[in-house]
Amino acid sequence: MRIRTFVGRVAAFFSGLVMLGASASLAAEKAIYAQAGSLYPSFAEGYGLTKYVEALEGLFKIHPELKGKVEFKVFDKATLYPTQDAHVEAVSTGAIQMSYCAPHFLEALEPAFKVGTTPGLFDDFGHFKRAMQTPAWKKVHDNLAKDKGLTVLEWLFDAGELYIFSSTPVTTFDDLKGRKIRYPGGEGWRLALASLGANPISIPYTEVVTSLQTNLISGLITDFTGGVGYYELNKFTPYAVIVPVTIQPICFMVNTDWWQGLGEKRRAAIRGTFDILDASAFYSGLTEGKIAVWENSPDQHVVRPANAGQWKEIMRSGAADLVKDLDPVLLSAIADSR
Repeated sequence: MRIRTFVGRVAAFFSGLVMLGASASLAAEKAIYAQAGSLYPSFAEGYGLTKYVEALEGLFKIHPELKGKVEFKVFDKATLYPTQDAHVEAVSTGAIQMSYCAPHFLEALEPAFKVGTTPGLFDDFGHFKRAMQTPAWKKVHDNLAKDKGLTVLEWLFDAGELYIFSSTPVTTFDDLKGRKIRYPGGEGWRLALASLGANPISIPYTEVVTSLQTNLISGLITDFTGGVGYYELNKFTPYAVIVPVTIQPICFMVNTDWWQGLGEKRRAAIRGTFDILDASAFYSGLTEGKIAVWENSPDQHVVRPANAGQWKEIMRSGAADLVKDLDPVLLSAIADSR
C-alpha cells in the first residue's frame, strides 16, 4: 500500500509535468524509461535491456519523427521507484512511459500471466512467444492495455533458464528435502520447490548473499546468465542442478495512453527497434558458455540427474493447481503452440 501510494504521488507529479503544454506538447514529448536494476549489467536481464535501451536512445536522437521532438530519459538502479513491481505500477498509471517486465510482475494486473512461472508449461522461449501471439493470448494483452493502462510492446528474450543451486551435494531430489531454498517471488516457483521436498523461502535479491553467509538459506533458484556472478555463487552454492525450473521471459512495456498519443509514425519508428533486435541467441550462448565454465571448474559441480524427466514431472504436477482455474482456451493455446 505504501509503494502504491508513493507511486501514485509520483504519477501525479509526472502527470502534472506532461500536461503543462496541453495537447500539443509535453504529453507526447517525454519518454521516461526506468527500472529497478542496473543497466550495465549485474543481473541477467540487464545484458539485453542495456542494448535495447541504447538502441532506443540513439533512435530518439536520430530518427526524424523523434529527433528534437521527444526527449528520452533513462533512470535505472531504482532511481525513481524502489522495486520492479513499483515500476509496473508507474507505467500503468502513466508516471513513467516505459520499463521492462517479466510475467511474475504482471500477475498483479493480470493473473493469467502466472503461466510464465509455472514449471513445465513452456519448452523454451520460442514456445512461449508463439503462445503469446495466439488470438487467445493477444486478447489477454489487449485487455491489459485497455483496462490496466499497460501495453506489452514485445516479448524480447529469455533471460536464462532458472536452475537450483545448493551449498551441499545433490544427487537426487531427496537431497533437497527440508532444505531452505530461496525463490524470487512467484507462486509457481514456490510450488515447484515444495513439490521436490524443499522449504521454499522468498526473500529480496538484496538479502540473498547475507542469507547464504548466515545459513538462513542453503540454496536458491537463479540463472547462469546473471545470478551466478551477481551472488558470487561459487563461494556459497557450488552445486548446480541442471534441470530447468522455468524460463524467464522479458518484455518491454509502455503506458497505453502515452503510446497511443504518439501517433502512428512515431509508434512505427519505435517498433522498428524491436523488429530488428533479437537478444535470444545471445542468451542461449551465454547460458551454455557459463555452464561449461562451471562444469570445468575443480571447485564447482554440475549435477545432471539421470532422472531429469522425473524432476520435471514432479515440479509440473506440484504447480498444476496454480493454473487449474485458468481459462482452458489459454492453456490450449499454449499446448497447441508447441
